[in-house]
Amino acid sequence: MGRQGTSPTHHLRDFFGPKAVFHGFNLVKSSGPNSCPIVDRAGKVCAVYGGAPDDPDFMATVHDPAVEAMEQARAKASLTPDRFFHRRGNFGQLSGGDSHGGRQVEPGALVNGVINTAIFLSLISNDPFIRLAGFVTGLFANWALKLFDLYVDYMGEFYSHHTNLRRPFVNSIWSACTFNLGPYMCALGHRDFANLVFGWCAITAFGLFDWKRGGHLILWDCKLILEFPPSCTHSHPQRCNLSF
Repeated sequence: MGRQGTSPTHHLRDFFGPKAVFHGFNLVKSSGPNSCPIVDRAGKVCAVYGGAPDDPDFMATVHDPAVEAMEQARAKASLTPDRFFHRRGNFGQLSGGDSHGGRQVEPGALVNGVINTAIFLSLISNDPFIRLAGFVTGLFANWALKLFDLYVDYMGEFYSHHTNLRRPFVNSIWSACTFNLGPYMCALGHRDFANLVFGWCAITAFGLFDWKRGGHLILWDCKLILEFPPSCTHSHPQRCNLSF
């Protein structure tokens, strides 16, 4: 949910209280750094509030350096308008890794140009992001092991056939990643329909903000609004309609 005066965004008062516009939603309080599964009526895990690694120095050693690296990347990046105005919202994005979609006739690396490629490579070689990549992969393996094993099998076969391609992070199961460079961001409701619909992805919140008043993650299909503090991670299926 965005800041006052931005549009189109939503506020807590739109969901709760006498002037609510959307009804039937539940507010999920943050469990801090502890992971907490979100289960359906059958008791199956359908998403996970991942929290953060059990490290009292995590903000200082991972979060803060990651924020600084992204601020430097934003200042140096050469982003065209389509990188600022897209279906996920109006904020700068830098993506990299491997894909197969659009007019591609075979899998290939995402094209960023010389400047942005250098910036992307600097980000994925940065220790805080390497550590986060391992953390979110561990979350995936812990809470959705059968699906994780499917990724291991299929992605292993994929990269054995396409030896010219490389994952962004060697300690991650995913073939691509996106850095939302801000400086502020509010994602519109969207689904990542071009990805594996039952596959999972992860989002980590960066920056300093009042997470009790804003920055919530909205899972529209589940009618859940999650508190989403800085440095915490959330994992969910690609088919989810979400905004934050």
